[in-house]
Amino acid sequence: MMKKFLLLSALFALAALSQAGELLSPEQWKHECRPERKLSTVKIAGDGTVRFRRFAGAEFARLYQDVELERGAYYSLTYAQRTEHGALDKLLVIFRGADGKWREKSRLTDVTPLVNGEWTAGKLVFQVPPDVNLARIDFRLDSAGTVELKDIMLEKLDPADGKAYLDSLRPAPFQPGRNSGDLAVKSDSYQVIAFAAQGGENGGKVTVEFHDPERGWINRSLLTFFVPAGTKKEFREVTLIPENVNGLRFTAAGCEIDGLKLAELEIK
Repeated sequence: MMKKFLLLSALFALAALSQAGELLSPEQWKHECRPERKLSTVKIAGDGTVRFRRFAGAEFARLYQDVELERGAYYSLTYAQRTEHGALDKLLVIFRGADGKWREKSRLTDVTPLVNGEWTAGKLVFQVPPDVNLARIDFRLDSAGTVELKDIMLEKLDPADGKAYLDSLRPAPFQPGRNSGDLAVKSDSYQVIAFAAQGGENGGKVTVEFHDPERGWINRSLLTFFVPAGTKKEFREVTLIPENVNGLRFTAAGCEIDGLKLAELEIK
């Protein structure tokens, strides 16, 4: 009897958890495309899957929905996406202030690698600013192609859980020599980044962050390398190191890095 009671309790807990989030209505999605709106299309399948297509010749295309949020609250935004032929997209969350202006400069970004023919899951957790009660959920299609989106869910989190999750994402201190992904680098120089990466079952990515000795990790300073599923790929990239940067951090997700090297490139 006790085992049966525990099982029922677990099932009720799972049911409550599944109802805690709210699926965004497929019918509420809008799309914008430049220079002409007809260069993108949106179709909704019977199961609610949204199919967003950008045609050749489009310079900008997005699928978006505005949602009301509680000021200062924590939210989790989850979704699944798929492409058949290598489309590139990203998720943005843009807040609107009390003055009615959209805060493009402080927007949040989530880039989840797309794997041809397979559904991949994305997740973004954020806290709403205290003077904001409206956000734009914005999927940008950055290349010609088609992306399918489903199960787009917005869930309000317990404040303690939301804060703990975001705290866990804060980067560790820069420690070259102790952290294998942290490399010291000469400021104001050109550097050749070279490495190989073996993609996992669902592919992966390698991100590179820039470190400022006074301000710490610089927001929005990522380089991203995408690694195909089940494939070993070699990368070589030349990048300019700003005068306020003294280090780089390499982070692998869904792949393994091998033979990471930095070499200064002399420009004559």
